Amino acid sequence: MKKIFCTFYVNAVLLLIMNAVLHRVSPSFDNYVKGELKNLSPVLKIEFTRDTTVIKQMFSFQEPEKNIKLKNEIILANSLDFIYMILYSLYMYLFVRILAKKYSHQFFFILFYLPILAFIFDFSENLLTFKILQNLSGDFSFYLYYEWLFSITKWIIISLFFVLTIAFVAVDFFSILFLLFSLIVLLLGIYAIFFHHKLLSLYVFLVSLDFFAALFYVVFLHIRKDGYRRKKI
Repeated sequence: MKKIFCTFYVNAVLLLIMNAVLHRVSPSFDNYVKGELKNLSPVLKIEFTRDTTVIKQMFSFQEPEKNIKLKNEIILANSLDFIYMILYSLYMYLFVRILAKKYSHQFFFILFYLPILAFIFDFSENLLTFKILQNLSGDFSFYLYYEWLFSITKWIIISLFFVLTIAFVAVDFFSILFLLFSLIVLLLGIYAIFFHHKLLSLYVFLVSLDFFAALFYVVFLHIRKDGYRRKKI
């Protein structure tokens, strides 16, 4: 059990570092200034829109070098995201494995598949991003539709993962609070994706807090486990 905790903590540190790197290299602005998606980063705009007009407006700078710069920055961020998706998928896997060893619930074996599915959809989504960037001057509506489909599936799987994982171990105040928060994030995500796009930036931020909450919960379990062991001795 100690080895799993250590592996989880190392993975958490690497995930935080990779998250900081992605924030550093990802483009923060484009030429899309109107509409519900204007507060999203260029990378997230590509993920959450089915409208090719949005993408074309993003790359509508009068100066060609700005369009080239934006495209290159998205390509770099998208390339590094392959490392990021490995780390967060492993993070999710280790999280559910720790809980499975702690609580031994028979339902947990199903949850092991959710990180794998999230990785597959994220991986496919990134490949489609490259295809979109290669076809900006042509018709990329086919790629953009499946990009959106894979993206929303990935986000919903991640949100659902935290709800289902905690739902079967909600036995104390912290876990119940974690469950309520994750449930709110999931419902907000569904509402933001399908009905109110202005909330998408808030939803993405809250999903990142879900990952932090998972870290705090593991630390809580670890401390409680060690405290119980010392008390027993």
